[in-house]
Amino acid sequence: MSHTYSLLLALSALVWAHTPVAGSPADLAGDWTSTKVDASGQYDARMVLEEGGEAQLEGSIAYSDEYAQSLDTTDIEGFSLFPDGLFVTFAGPGSWRADGDSLHIDAGEVSMLLNGLEPIPWVEDAGRRLANVLADALGLPVEGREGFEANTIAALMTQLDPDELTGLAVQSFELGKAWHLEGNELTLTDADGTSRWLREGAASAVQASTWGQVKAR
Repeated sequence: MSHTYSLLLALSALVWAHTPVAGSPADLAGDWTSTKVDASGQYDARMVLEEGGEAQLEGSIAYSDEYAQSLDTTDIEGFSLFPDGLFVTFAGPGSWRADGDSLHIDAGEVSMLLNGLEPIPWVEDAGRRLANVLADALGLPVEGREGFEANTIAALMTQLDPDELTGLAVQSFELGKAWHLEGNELTLTDADGTSRWLREGAASAVQASTWGQVKAR
């Protein structure tokens, strides 16, 4: 289970420095983007805060090859959980409110893709690949592997729970955060640190939005 929780925690790993509140809560309405790059990869997030309190949330994480492989603890010769690397996107609706110096964002039903697949199909695909590697190693005949494959997929599904994967993808949005607004730059702070957000149109170079590639279901 350790690799599961490492992956889940990594999905919400936008690092947040303490700043005082500034500006009016009404000024928070807008289209905001944030980008972070570190040794584990590149994290891009977007939140559209509408004046009526509704929100649209989305994000993408392009993990470095080294970090993606560190999440794979299956330790089976000839098998990799992420043979083509790991790219995660998520998007969905939500709501927001500002109480004094705190910004609260609540996510609704969120969709997530792992390397272009929804969580359950992604785990099933990984399970089939793993079953073939194990069956070959055991010398099982090609015909009649269906039951072995089904059992392997079920076992992997318990370790990489799709619901947990989706739920933790937006945890970084859902905590109350102290906010500081200066011009087109928004700084959000919680116990983990600080993040810097730019109002859309103010940034000179922001990764293209994933909204439209991932749709809430």
